[in-house]
Amino acid sequence: AGRNGLVVDLRGNVGGAVSDLALQRLAAPRLGCGLPPRGAAEPWPAHAAPTQLVVLVDETTASDAELVAHALAAPPDALAAGAAPAVPRAQVVGVRTWGGAFAMDVTELADGTTISHPADRLHTAAGGWAIENKGVQPHLEVEAPPHLPVGGRAGAVGWDVQLNAAARVAVEMVARASEVSAAWAVSEARRDAPIERPAPHWSMEESRG
Repeated sequence: AGRNGLVVDLRGNVGGAVSDLALQRLAAPRLGCGLPPRGAAEPWPAHAAPTQLVVLVDETTASDAELVAHALAAPPDALAAGAAPAVPRAQVVGVRTWGGAFAMDVTELADGTTISHPADRLHTAAGGWAIENKGVQPHLEVEAPPHLPVGGRAGAVGWDVQLNAAARVAVEMVARASEVSAAWAVSEARRDAPIERPAPHWSMEESRG
């Protein structure tokens, strides 16, 4: 709860049924902080996600995970046609997601084999279709080298280029937010400072004498 940045890794996440719960936590705004007489400030709400969010995705991010990535990449008033908004809730890093939808169906073919495919499309409240055949486009595209396993598995710890890129973006976002906060604090201090009165004009000094 006390962190300023968060990386949400959705690579390899093929979905499930928890997008509503995940978004309740991740999309809840951090409204401020409580300042006790002594000790460190505490964020409020205490369990809200940090304001600096980075979502890590790849071509296997699908279904429910795609919904989460799409919703976090766009503010509530810009969920239309899957377009990337000017000021997203989160920065998306990686490669384009699967581009299906959610609620998987299975169809049996004549030879007895089966194929799985999405059953539902996403139509946003703003009136546009999203995700299908488009996926979620990252703000920063970073491809994983084919010779290295995703996620640092099999002894490749430290070589996860996508995760490293996401971490750098998160650090930069936190640094920018800190600069803004510092500038705001300076402006508030100046506003609260006593108004400096100018020195009396020389003529007033002579009239007094």
